[in-house]
Amino acid sequence: MKGLIAEHLEQLADEVIVPTFPRSSGSLNIGRMGGGAEAVERVLEGDRFLKAVKGVWEDHTGSMRKLKDVLKYMASHHLVSTDTTLGLTLQDKVYTASAGVPHIYDVGLTLFLVHIIRSAKHPIHTHLIATLLSQVQLERDGETINRSTVRECVDVLLRLHVPAREGGGTVYLADFEPEFLRRSGEYYRLEGDAMLERGDAGAYLRNVSC
Repeated sequence: MKGLIAEHLEQLADEVIVPTFPRSSGSLNIGRMGGGAEAVERVLEGDRFLKAVKGVWEDHTGSMRKLKDVLKYMASHHLVSTDTTLGLTLQDKVYTASAGVPHIYDVGLTLFLVHIIRSAKHPIHTHLIATLLSQVQLERDGETINRSTVRECVDVLLRLHVPAREGGGTVYLADFEPEFLRRSGEYYRLEGDAMLERGDAGAYLRNVSC
């Protein structure tokens, strides 16, 4: 069954996510990104891609919840006692993980991480992190972005965990936050330098004190 789930995820990546890859998400520079039609296009491209990722996430997690309910129903009616393909033990009215074996929903999250977010087949991870950072930068430059889509994709990263060998923390902490903090620090350093060059000491001090 894990193989079927993985195959379905890879199909969704091929058909839903990859066609929406932003053309410029991999070339994000720190500092102002310019405005006009090009900036608007970057906002729209990024939003389209993030919505595709979010849509696949919702499809997958919804399916995993339904599968969990089916397994619980089968267990409560003594229709099955063990699902060896998933490594799960079903006991009476509930299914519980045997020693060291994750629940079905957790298995699903791991599969999503492996076959979507950190896909070995497509650079989804690269585009996702770059697009999130790009959307933040565009808003700093005065463009209007879809904050809810950005927030929902960040939430996906918060709900996924890297393997124990990498510390077991969230994908957000491992993959997104360090780059976000680095770029934010560099952005505000450049903004501060620009204010000083303009001789606007009052505005500089007001921003520093905020």
